[in-house]
Amino acid sequence: MPELTSSLVLRLLACFFLGSIPFAMLSMIGSGINLRTVGSGNPGFNNVLRVSKPRALICLAGDLGKGIAAILFFYRPAEPVSVAWLLGFAVILGHCYSPFLRFNGGKGVAASTGVMLVLYPLLALPCIGSYVVKNRAVPRASLTRIIVEQGVEMGRPARLYVEVHSDGDRICSVLVGGSAVIVGEGSLYDPPPA
Repeated sequence: MPELTSSLVLRLLACFFLGSIPFAMLSMIGSGINLRTVGSGNPGFNNVLRVSKPRALICLAGDLGKGIAAILFFYRPAEPVSVAWLLGFAVILGHCYSPFLRFNGGKGVAASTGVMLVLYPLLALPCIGSYVVKNRAVPRASLTRIIVEQGVEMGRPARLYVEVHSDGDRICSVLVGGSAVIVGEGSLYDPPPA
């Protein structure tokens, strides 16, 4: 567990308040629609999607951006990764319990995805691919491909791709693949009890 310094507490509070920005409600400004009275009543991306797809994209960008920004702006690479996780949890808590919405907010899926995209993009991408498949966001009779590359500038390139083939409402295949450069190796040794 990292040491709880005043600097860390301030960054956690900043992440909480960043997370509490209600992009779902902001994306509906000018539409005359109150998200609390339509669909699920939840002030989150999925409820905006039920009402307006263009506004849902604005909401998604804001909610993903909160998670991404929390890590990029407030995490210091010299710190242990547990600090990044704490900052990520703070932004997600802010999203779910926004003081701007009387401590009621979204479910935190998009904000969590933003955090994961920064911390573990090679794990986040298959999750995004499965969401796309599950929600049939793949166009009919099409091929959808998502590719993520990272680490090139550090001399440790890694690439992951998810490819979804569909025909109408039927998903024909989902391919996940990639490559990475191993930068360390080791083994775990669990001694037998004495």
